[in-house]
Amino acid sequence: MIDLDKRREEAGIEPRTMRFAGRDWPLPATLPMAVLAPLGQLVGKSADELDVTAIADACRALLGEQADEILAAGFGFQEFAWLLEEYGMSVGEASASSGS
Repeated sequence: MIDLDKRREEAGIEPRTMRFAGRDWPLPATLPMAVLAPLGQLVGKSADELDVTAIADACRALLGEQADEILAAGFGFQEFAWLLEEYGMSVGEASASSGS
């Protein structure tokens, strides 16, 4: 049996917490796969061509059930980009690495 829970524990992977708008928000320990599909739609696009819906879908996939509340508190594209950096990814890297 492949025990991914055990692998996470051995690797010390724990859920994350984000402080935004004066509150602490729980986040997943690793970047959810559901975030990658919308980000893939942004690959190779210029700023003028960015699909706002794809960005919003990726953001909601990462923030989960609390997304509407976080977005209403003023969470924007810059905060999303910073959050992706915390997971070892950036919008620029996604464009560069996936375009090969």
